Amino acid sequence: MQSSPTDTPRTPRPAPVRALLLVLSAALAHATAGAQEPALSLVLGSGAADIGGTVEISVSLQSGGAAPSTIIFFVLYDPQKLAPATDPVRPETAVAGLEISFDTEVDPSGFIAIVIFGLDPIPDGTIMTLIFEVLEGARENETLLLDGVASDAGGAFGFASSAATPNADDIPVLVQDGQVLVGCSTPPQTPFTVIASTGRSDGVEITWAAIDDPAAEYRVFRGADANTSTAVALGADWQTETSFLDAAAAAPAFIPAGGCFA
Repeated sequence: MQSSPTDTPRTPRPAPVRALLLVLSAALAHATAGAQEPALSLVLGSGAADIGGTVEISVSLQSGGAAPSTIIFFVLYDPQKLAPATDPVRPETAVAGLEISFDTEVDPSGFIAIVIFGLDPIPDGTIMTLIFEVLEGARENETLLLDGVASDAGGAFGFASSAATPNADDIPVLVQDGQVLVGCSTPPQTPFTVIASTGRSDGVEITWAAIDDPAAEYRVFRGADANTSTAVALGADWQTETSFLDAAAAAPAFIPAGGCFA
């Protein structure tokens, strides 16, 4: 188990893991002793980083009228694509007195166990930041999910988040999942010789010449310009083929563009 803030180097030891599990068990038992409170929400933000980079994800509390003094929170991630940083949990410095204990080694399948306490009640707003490294197993332009485990999800995972008031009243925990957007450090070439078909009755076929990268993937966007934040992505996913049939296109207008698109 670790407590933040701390500058002590992290070393894996069995005893802290058992200690955190005891804390979790005690808190879970404590949280079910009284009446049920209104549900609170933990909201995970989103962030972007290249492969090999570090991404920060904010975690905010929306108490919904509840008054939590203890929150136990589990976050799942893909351990083939993400890894917790050396100090993966950073408390919000503006929330004086807030304490956070965590462990990333309870299970190798990829989750962080976090206990939040120290204030009565824990205030709304940003309470901490999660920090991950993007591993080589991730793909450029991929979106990775950070899956927060709600209090009603124990049957699916074998554990669940929970919260309690100082009077041991149980508080249901809802979670809004977070995302890590994987960028690309070296933008690819722009496809060239882009051609839109004419005279077809089943739509417009877009074809292009492959770039000098055998691993390149392509996607067609429909929009008034090359701004992919406003254009509509077509097809189910990125593709290696160098043609695409747009069955809903109204006219053969196209704008070649290349770069790091989400």
